Amino acid sequence: MPESRRHFSRRVDKALNDPDLQRALTNAMTGLRAKREKAFEGFDFEQGRANLKQRRLARETLTQAIAIFDGIGAALWAARTRAELARVSGRAPGSSELTATELRVAELVAAGLTNSETASQLFVTVRAVESTLTKVYAKLGLRSRTELAEQLLRQR
Repeated sequence: MPESRRHFSRRVDKALNDPDLQRALTNAMTGLRAKREKAFEGFDFEQGRANLKQRRLARETLTQAIAIFDGIGAALWAARTRAELARVSGRAPGSSELTATELRVAELVAAGLTNSETASQLFVTVRAVESTLTKVYAKLGLRSRTELAEQLLRQR
């Protein structure tokens, strides 16, 4: 055995017989085991799969699992969970922020224009304005044009 290998082998043997190093390794492994157990506590992949029919619940459960796995550095489990999340059918919930089109329609309506006037100004159909307003109301949690006008005034 070459000298460098022999020297390395002796250092490894010495390190493995060091009680302080053994204690540190044991503590590290115990800590990792506890983190892993905490990550898996209450999370059941089979239940997550069963929840695929309940898409929103499945997305929430899998998203929480990804956060936990990323938090403890379990990259393989996080990747597996991301793959499961990608298999959830339907589409993920949209942003609560208004798109540029939704904001423009909301501003015109809040300024007092009718749906027909808004449609003419934007060169779209009245139905498109109605549909966009429905989305705006849902995103902002509003129920009327008056509430929309008040909301936009407060944001400025």
